[in-house]
Amino acid sequence: MEKNEKPVAIDDTQGQVEAVKEELTVDGVDTLKLDAQKEDKMKRKQQRKKKLKSFLIVALVFVIIVGLGIVWLISAGRNDGPVYGDRCASLVTLDSGIFNEVETTMEENSAINDVAISVDCRIIKINIDYVEGTSKESATALASDTLHLLDDSAGYEKTDGGQWSYLLNTHDGRSQYDADFMLTTTNNEDFPIFGAKKAELDLISWTYASIKNQATTDKVLEEAAQDAADAVDDSASTD
Repeated sequence: MEKNEKPVAIDDTQGQVEAVKEELTVDGVDTLKLDAQKEDKMKRKQQRKKKLKSFLIVALVFVIIVGLGIVWLISAGRNDGPVYGDRCASLVTLDSGIFNEVETTMEENSAINDVAISVDCRIIKINIDYVEGTSKESATALASDTLHLLDDSAGYEKTDGGQWSYLLNTHDGRSQYDADFMLTTTNNEDFPIFGAKKAELDLISWTYASIKNQATTDKVLEEAAQDAADAVDDSASTD
């Protein structure tokens, strides 16, 4: 060993190791653990952002769908009455102005107290109240005459060999108007009488009360009374 060289002290090496350890700790906490915790926290934060973003997208799509539905309902509801969609499409024009004329004409018959005609989408509703003592045969015949008069007044051509015009049949391959009847009087077990004529069919089907289900009849009568009240309100608002 040369005279100028000095031996390396073991204590100095140990001191350097301790210094490195101190650099890797902050207030006694391992900085490597701190870095891992920060990274884990950042990952959780990013996951929350992704979930929030997905929720906002779903909510936006839902709002758009609801908005489109509301717009469609408003557009469809601009027509008078409830929203019927395609059920009321492709129907020939039926002037409700002829209803009053038909009602007045039929009420001239001594057997009839009152006639009320209305239309609900593709259904023509005819309610007739008869004087007491009117037979079911006379009542149904007069009701049929009422529908024939309405059909004639509408002015459409009758199909070849048919009883009815295409108002109550088909036109351009599309079924047109059905007809519903309710006939009433007092002190007669056959009344009320309900009738129905379907488009494409000539026959009117009649159902006599001889009542088996009073609750059903009462419900139909109640609905008819409400329809009549609504018709009066509509007429008053139009005037």
